[in-house]
Amino acid sequence: MLIVETERLILRNWQEEDRNLFYEINRDEKVMEFFPFRRSHAECDTLFDLNRDMISQTGLGFYALANRTTNEAMGFCGLSPVDLPGILPEGAIEIGWRLATRFWGRGYVTEAASRLIEYARADLRLPTVYAFAVDANLGDLQLFDGLGARLARQGPGHPEPRAGGGPPGPPRRRGDRGSPRAGARRRRRSAKSRRSSALRDGGPARRGARPRRSG
Repeated sequence: MLIVETERLILRNWQEEDRNLFYEINRDEKVMEFFPFRRSHAECDTLFDLNRDMISQTGLGFYALANRTTNEAMGFCGLSPVDLPGILPEGAIEIGWRLATRFWGRGYVTEAASRLIEYARADLRLPTVYAFAVDANLGDLQLFDGLGARLARQGPGHPEPRAGGGPPGPPRRRGDRGSPRAGARRRRRSAKSRRSSALRDGGPARRGARPRRSG
């Protein structure tokens, strides 16, 4: 089941031969740096099957991110329902991604996420798409900015939705995890505070304006 494609990538449903890649991205210490847990093989199998079934039945889920030429799965990037009562509205959809480390630094996540935002707006008619990252994950926060994200709402102890808009610009090739200097800062900072972003039609009030941040 093909969802969307780009110049270099396809986003599709998971296939049986993708399981090892799914194990890898859910257990790798670098990939899961900002998560408080690592999944066992059994847990990965359960999540793999649930995700594959949801995509088949609803068209939503974390899609396999694959090489367009070889069909090799490299990670995921998808649109999935998120249930956070009191923080996000009912029926909210999040965009999320995860990429095996050997494919970092090639702009794949930016390329896939940009295409999914277009798909969410034009095909699914979604006015808002949310995304989450911890404060220390500077690579993802930089990617949010590149997609046109801006701060929408903040609450004590809650994620900080950031709304963005306008068509995303061309994919940036500086890598999907930020520079080595940013990585060093990321490791020095606390990863406890969670942040979210909302990618919403309308965009910043001024072209080129930086997203608003909590002060």
